[in-house]
Amino acid sequence: MGLIGAVFGIAFIIGPIIAGVMLHYFKWHSLFIINLPVAIVLILASMRFIPATKVGSSGVFDWKGILSLGLMLAAFTYGVNRIEASSFLHSILSWKVMPFLILTLAMGMLTFLVEKSALNPVLKLNYFRNRQIVIAGIIAVSTGLVQSTFVFIPDFAVGEFGVSSSQASFMLVPLVFATALGSPVFGRLIDRYGSKIVINLALALTFIGFTILSVFEVTKFIFYLSGVFVGLGLSVLSGSSLRYIMLNETEAIDRAVTQGMLTIFISLGQLTGAALIGMILARYTVSDGYVHMFLFLSVMLVAVFVLSLRLKKRNEEQDMPSGIS
Repeated sequence: MGLIGAVFGIAFIIGPIIAGVMLHYFKWHSLFIINLPVAIVLILASMRFIPATKVGSSGVFDWKGILSLGLMLAAFTYGVNRIEASSFLHSILSWKVMPFLILTLAMGMLTFLVEKSALNPVLKLNYFRNRQIVIAGIIAVSTGLVQSTFVFIPDFAVGEFGVSSSQASFMLVPLVFATALGSPVFGRLIDRYGSKIVINLALALTFIGFTILSVFEVTKFIFYLSGVFVGLGLSVLSGSSLRYIMLNETEAIDRAVTQGMLTIFISLGQLTGAALIGMILARYTVSDGYVHMFLFLSVMLVAVFVLSLRLKKRNEEQDMPSGIS
């Protein structure tokens, strides 16, 4: 799980670096075109190499649940992307955004009713009564929110250091290496010491990374040091730790579904974070805006850290029968 987390973390962060290089030589269309041959290769490889072993019969597919959930997420995504950061509150209340947020709420309620009565729900609501899963979900949303900052960090580097966009993308390299190094190492630590202590450490490291950006004068050394702290923290939060909890708390037949839930939580955090951070940056001058952004993230991480203290200890995780929440 740690190695898989390293791949996810590196892919998420190295994307802007590759994009920065490509945009220096090609037009923006290339960012989309390059994915087509990659996708074709992966589809063919998956058909050949991914095993098709089933863990059990899943029964009738929950089409109603997946449609209502899909509409809810689509409405939320579209609505959030229409928010104007410079007039955040007015924009939310406008006809461009509010109908989609109302639709999101309505489809959320419909999804709840559908899944409550479904014979084989795509979202098992009883898992939301599991403290471990709820806390993991909240941490996942927070992780997505932190990840959304990487849309803005290159612009921050351009403003602070007067570098080009391509150079700013390369300034994320220390963060990438920290993520790559941290994922397998922390994955092994989770096996030995459990998820709680490692998640606590990851939240603390991420908090330190953003706090030093908001407290100290931002030099290149401080920028790179912050990237290392944040990269090490995200190597845990974006990788093995939360997936470890989900796998440990669910039955084998539901593990793919709960992994999907985790991805949804992270995506919701990314969407919400982009809107909130855009609002913060729009309310202040460029320099002050980023300071407030880093402070906001630091306060949020403190709150999540306090919540993470309620996760199960190592002995409680080991004593629990597999698949029993």
